Amino acid sequence: MKNKPYTVIDLFSGVGGFSIGFIKANANKLFEMKLLVDFDKDAGYTFRKNYPDIPFLCHDVSKLTLKDIKHYSGVFTNPDVVIGGPPCQGFSNAGKRIEEDERNKLVAIYANLSMALAPKVILMENVLNITNSQYFKGLSKSFDKHGYKSQNFVLDAADYGVPQHRKRIFLLALRSRIAKKVGLSAPAICKTDKVIVENAIGDLPPLLAGEGDEYCSYALTTPMSDYQFAMRKGAYGVFNHCARKHSPKFLEKISIISEGGSNRDLAPKLRFSDNYFSQAYARLDRKKIANTITTHFSNPGSGRFTHYRDLRAITVREAARLQSFPDSFIFHGPVVAQAKHVGNAVPPLLSKAWAHHICKILDSCYSKRKKALARMENI
Repeated sequence: MKNKPYTVIDLFSGVGGFSIGFIKANANKLFEMKLLVDFDKDAGYTFRKNYPDIPFLCHDVSKLTLKDIKHYSGVFTNPDVVIGGPPCQGFSNAGKRIEEDERNKLVAIYANLSMALAPKVILMENVLNITNSQYFKGLSKSFDKHGYKSQNFVLDAADYGVPQHRKRIFLLALRSRIAKKVGLSAPAICKTDKVIVENAIGDLPPLLAGEGDEYCSYALTTPMSDYQFAMRKGAYGVFNHCARKHSPKFLEKISIISEGGSNRDLAPKLRFSDNYFSQAYARLDRKKIANTITTHFSNPGSGRFTHYRDLRAITVREAARLQSFPDSFIFHGPVVAQAKHVGNAVPPLLSKAWAHHICKILDSCYSKRKKALARMENI
């Protein structure tokens, strides 16, 4: 095995949260991102603006051929790692969970295309309810048939340094000979304290509803926490920090809800409605970990997305911080698209944990790479 970075291809990449984790794990040339593929043109534009040297193909993955991947990635043998998060709206808790949703078939399409590429490692992320899908249930046998061993792991992003409780299922498939040697396992849980909301976003400028600019300076010259210091690395200011406008009536109601409270705390006559999620119109608690960031975080009625201090929904940058996107990653396009890109992404810090874990797995299997294990101690 030659001492070169492991090659990675990201299918159904979205804006690239999964890839960013592997890029951030690349301080010692562990991985080389060869190609991202997604049908979303806004996502492609945003990723290219941030990483112009990494190929991003705007294409329908279901119509993608091996020839296409080899051509655009420049990998004419087998890539080392294939990652991806095929759309899962048919099984999301926020959706209606319709088995017949055409997008659910993309899970099988992802698996089949990944196996056709014949990498050493396949890693897929999805919502927990995907395990009920007929397209997911048959994957284990399919992987066995194609020379892989697979296992599912349920991980909470908060256990990996992300300031957000976000439980997702990860399917890890290894070539049988690799799985036999090292087994199938998930990354070790981070031993440091979990990151609370204030330590994630408390240094960002305060805003009133409707305020904000596409660029501004940090509210605090010195970060309040190690997490904020890490998020600021490589950035020279704050982007995507514009607050949504709210009506005077909304602001009057939300002002009554205390930090950490919700719509249910209001008197019955003052409530927005009782026909909402339990977390509707709820305010963040600065001393707790955030709830799952969805694509609708700019709508206070869709979850606990109202700022703990300011009377407004959180901004794209605040949501990105809670997802562990670095401040140097700037979102482009319509705000609705930006919110979708943030909410749908695999948190980069969780992805980075997987990247380190996969590197250790692969390094341990190749004698000429065993010395590279020492690199991991310095990351």
